[in-house]
Amino acid sequence: MARRATLKLKKRDVRLKDIPLYYKGLIENKVTIGVHKREGREVGSGELPNKANALEKAFWNEFGTTHVVKRDFRKKSKTDGKFITLKAGTIIRIPARPFIRLYLYSDRVKRVFTEYKNSFNRAFMNGLKQPKTNAKETLKDVAYRGEIVMKEGIVGQNDLQPNAPLTVYLKGFDYPLFETGAMLNAIRGQVEKS
Repeated sequence: MARRATLKLKKRDVRLKDIPLYYKGLIENKVTIGVHKREGREVGSGELPNKANALEKAFWNEFGTTHVVKRDFRKKSKTDGKFITLKAGTIIRIPARPFIRLYLYSDRVKRVFTEYKNSFNRAFMNGLKQPKTNAKETLKDVAYRGEIVMKEGIVGQNDLQPNAPLTVYLKGFDYPLFETGAMLNAIRGQVEKS
């Protein structure tokens, strides 16, 4: 999503030679928000027999998937403490719950970036005072806000497909995309070199 901002400068607001330095800092870096490879692999151990990590869980939930249980698998219900056994060959279907795509097109994200557009002049003016450091700081702020908005979208989600009755029984509650918090905690906003 590209947005255009207009900047009005007065004489002595900035040194003209600082403008290219600030833009160079913005262009040399990029912001990414989501479950990144490093965090996704570090965080998780799932309760499926294959010990899925947070990155795999995020992918499966975003696009949906089907798993076939390879060996008998026991899991204790958090509802009543009883064990349930999934037999080898059992098919587990995870429906698509596109939390990343919903995030990208949500009104909340549009509002956040509209706020950025409206406050960009101030940030730009402050950034020009120390162009080499503040371009990256501006992007870190964008990354942090994006991370918070994406996490809030998961915590406050309303329009995702509900969990299956067996899933609710095993988890002890009906809350799609959340069980241990590993996937939620793996979501990061970060600044990387372009």
